[in-house]
Order: sequence, then C-alpha cells, then structure tokens
Amino acid sequence: MSLFSRERRSSAVALVGFAAVLGPLLGPPLGGFLTDQFGWPSIFFINVPLGFLSLWLISRHLGFADRPRREPLDLGGAGFLAGAVISLQLGCGHDAIFLVPAGLLAALFVIRERKARAPTVDLSVLRHRRLCGTLIAAPLYGFALYASLFLAPLLLERRLGLSAAHAGLAMAAGAVAGGAFILGARPLLARVSAHTLNGAGALLFAASMLLLARLAFHPAGDIYLPQILRGAGTGLLYVGMNGFAFEDMPDGEVATSASLFYLLRQLGGSAGVALCALALDRIGEAGMPATFAGLALAAPLALVPMAVARRERRFAAPEAGAA
Repeated sequence: MSLFSRERRSSAVALVGFAAVLGPLLGPPLGGFLTDQFGWPSIFFINVPLGFLSLWLISRHLGFADRPRREPLDLGGAGFLAGAVISLQLGCGHDAIFLVPAGLLAALFVIRERKARAPTVDLSVLRHRRLCGTLIAAPLYGFALYASLFLAPLLLERRLGLSAAHAGLAMAAGAVAGGAFILGARPLLARVSAHTLNGAGALLFAASMLLLARLAFHPAGDIYLPQILRGAGTGLLYVGMNGFAFEDMPDGEVATSASLFYLLRQLGGSAGVALCALALDRIGEAGMPATFAGLALAAPLALVPMAVARRERRFAAPEAGAA
C-alpha cells in the first residue's frame, strides 16, 4: 500500500489480490494430486522451496531499502499482540479458558501502543469511520471465507465421495470467479459504489453457502455452481471492502490501516476454521448442513458495521459543512 502512489495503488492491490487468488486456483488441484500420489505430508514440503523463492523475490524487487529509516520496532507491543493472537487461536480451537489471557494481552497491547513512541500499530487511524466499520466487518468476512474453504473439501470428499484431485478442481472454479472480479477492481469501483459491490458479494456468498448446505443434506447436484458463486462473492467483497475503507485514506496512513484490515481478516479466518473443526468433532458430519447455513449469515452480517459507518458519515458531512 505504501510503496505505490495513489494513482497506481488500485492496480497494485488488484494484482496482489489476483496473486492471492492463484493460491486457491492452483493449490487445491496440486494438493489433491500430491495427496493422491505421495500422501498428505507432501502438501507441506512443497511450501519450503516456494517460501524461499518468495523471500528472494521480495528482497530483489520491492524497494524497502529506499525508504527512510524509522524508529526501532516496539518489541513489547509486538509481544503483547503475538500473545493475544496465539491465545485467541488456542481459545477457539482447544479450550475457552485461553480467551481470558487473549483479552488481557489485547488490552495491554492497546495501552502500550497508545503510549509508545514508535508503536507497532498506530491506533490513531481508528478515527476514520469508514476504516472502523471495515475493521469490525473484516473478522466476519475472514470467518466466512476461510471456514468455507475449510469445509468445502470435506463436503466434496467425505459426503460426495470425490477424489482429492477432483475436489481440488471444483475448488479452483471458485478461484477463477474470484480472480476475475479482483482483476476488474479498478473499473468496477469507477462505475459502481463500494457499498453496492459489498451487497452483491454478500448476496452471492450467502447463496453459495445455502447451495452447499443443500448438498450436505442431500448429496446430489451441481458441485461447480456453489464454488463459482462463492468465488464471485468473496471477490466482490474483497474489492468493495478495500474501496470502502481506503478511498479517502491519507497516503501516510494507508499502510497501517491495510495491515490492521488484513490482520483482523486473518484472525477471523483462523477462528472460523478452529470453530468449524471443533463443531465437526463435537456433532459430527451430520451438523455440516447447519454449519453451511450458519456461514450464509456471516457475509451479510459483515455489511452492518460498514452500513452504520456510511450512514454516520452521511449525517456528519452536512454538519461539518455548516460548521
């Protein structure tokens, strides 16, 4: 976000988003092939050379060395944040008692960051209403996105009896649809409001989850349409939420704001996967239809805080003009 000018930022974000979509596009078919041929541990080993390649490309092509030096990192704040994240994950996936230290460490993190000379996260960006609404919505979006990515292969393989490779191809159909909308981010935002894109994305995602719930209840039907709708819905939400949060953001605050958005989205995703795994352990696969039906509510619920922020700003604008 901070390495590109405002004029080039939307194109850069779209390309980065498309690159992120290549993972769900290429990963499931490749993972299915590796699992069928060499066993499931092979899907972890493939990440080692890819990780080193990514580090080399970042160090070679991104101009971090040309940026001005900043204050040293606030290691205390970073430690509180890391502890809160780990405790939250343990609380969702293992024992709810870990939510207590998660809340305590999160509170210590906020207190520390408000006093730190060079905070790990500059919380002053929270004064932007649109960003606040999007940050509240981000965990719900991540919850729905990653929980559906976790559950869909289990549905396709266990309930419908598909091979890992076939299930991977079905998952890739969603990535194609999502990538198409993310690549069209700039022309979409130029013609349609971010609020409209978010609404359309939430509607498509909810429809895909209801179709998957029907498949889980009655294992017969089209396996590709729900994946295409899921990919299209998450792609539209990605474009709409970025456009809504960062449209009027000052250049100097974009990097911190984007980091908070992606952190909270990832935390919501981690919690979603952990809670879905816990639910399957407790109630078994018989509860899969209800789980998908529940996920259908997550994306529409994510629209609520953004709608509130949009409404507050609409009412605040005439007052500011009068003042």
